[in-house]
Amino acid sequence: MKRENAKKQLCVALVFNLQRAHATHGRNYLETEYDSEDVILGIKDALELSGHKVILIEANRNAVENIKTNSKNIDIVFNIAEGLRGEARESHVPCMLEMLGIPYTGSGPITMAITLDKARTKEILLQHGVKTPEYQVFNSANDRIRQDLRFPLIVKPIAEGSSIGISAESVVQNETALRQQADSIIRTYRQPALVERFLTGREFTVGILGNENPRILPIIEICLDKYEHSKLAFTLENKFIVDKDENSCVPKNLSLKLRNRIREAALQTYKALNCRDFSRIDIRCDENNIPNVLEVNPLPGLNPKIEYISYFVKAARLGGLGYNEMVNEVLNAALKRHGIDAGMRAHEFAKEVQAE
Repeated sequence: MKRENAKKQLCVALVFNLQRAHATHGRNYLETEYDSEDVILGIKDALELSGHKVILIEANRNAVENIKTNSKNIDIVFNIAEGLRGEARESHVPCMLEMLGIPYTGSGPITMAITLDKARTKEILLQHGVKTPEYQVFNSANDRIRQDLRFPLIVKPIAEGSSIGISAESVVQNETALRQQADSIIRTYRQPALVERFLTGREFTVGILGNENPRILPIIEICLDKYEHSKLAFTLENKFIVDKDENSCVPKNLSLKLRNRIREAALQTYKALNCRDFSRIDIRCDENNIPNVLEVNPLPGLNPKIEYISYFVKAARLGGLGYNEMVNEVLNAALKRHGIDAGMRAHEFAKEVQAE
């Protein structure tokens, strides 16, 4: 049911996890993926400039009660919450909102849970014919190495984002180094290690916005040779390098054939994993210049500050979308997908859900 009455002010609940500690490796890494005040206030300002009322709700242990308290006023949730803990933590807020019948931005619980697990993501990609590097999951550093894996290899936690657990030591050239790195990942992050063939080609990331006819944002190249921490893989330290040069991430000498292959791989991935509203897909080429999907980010970083590495935001700017416009494009994609407009309240949406 769509209402045709004049648009009213939307009440948008921005649900987030606030970063209070500095990003780090090791046991104190849990807040690395959380958002700074700059991000939270940036999104809030963007929504308010479009005429919406914004309620801030932190996705802590009181989130369920806080959302239920405000549920009659909330039209839609703008979700950027990473979750508190567990192997499916990014799906917790979407699950809770679906249970309460509250519409929200972004991908659903299944997509959120699967994409956090890099091995499960690869299984689905391979089933859909999307290229991804050969891999093996190590539950123990003593696991037998698959015969089809060949060095160099890269070792990373199976269920972390934001380059957590990736350092200059992550790329290994022999079995001894592989087992040492796998043991370090398993012990430090208390989860299996993903070991995959390290690709030597160029690396890219692709932002996608929308649903029925998704908009592929300009391709971003990750030029690792400018980072001092590692020139082989994008590390956690590289992520926080200040870089004000927008043109440094524009691919140079990118053939039309390769550009189309990258775009096709990203779009195939977006659809195969049922991503919604917006996502960012990381891709690296092999020695034959064939794009391989590394991972999927259904909650890409949205830092408004131009000097920080927030590739989805950079891609949007290169595509002619300012920060405020980009934030509201995400919101509008979700509103259209839910079939609601500014005249339809969240409790009315919940009644329709219950009636179906």
